[in-house]
Amino acid sequence: MPDEPTTAIAVPEIAPPTGSYSHAIRSGSGTGLLFVSGQIPIDSAGSLVGRQDPEAQCEQVFRNLSAVLKRGGSSLEYVLKLGVFMVCAIISQPSLPPVLAS
Repeated sequence: MPDEPTTAIAVPEIAPPTGSYSHAIRSGSGTGLLFVSGQIPIDSAGSLVGRQDPEAQCEQVFRNLSAVLKRGGSSLEYVLKLGVFMVCAIISQPSLPPVLAS
């Protein structure tokens, strides 16, 4: 199998990644798989959104994720797997399931 090209995806509408990586990588040409880096609740100005507000943070993460997917030619409806990592999460927080479900 020949080597497939990979393309780094940068999204100027959201804050740059905090590490030395891309917002996403497209594997293959055209309609290849899109691998998205972890997103955090940072707005385009680089400010933390929703300090002490898990719902606002979750909404910002999904805005960032949607922007990355759009730039990569995709959308949330085509996501095959989503991992969620929460720090100091209040598991019984009733506002999180609706945000994750929408």
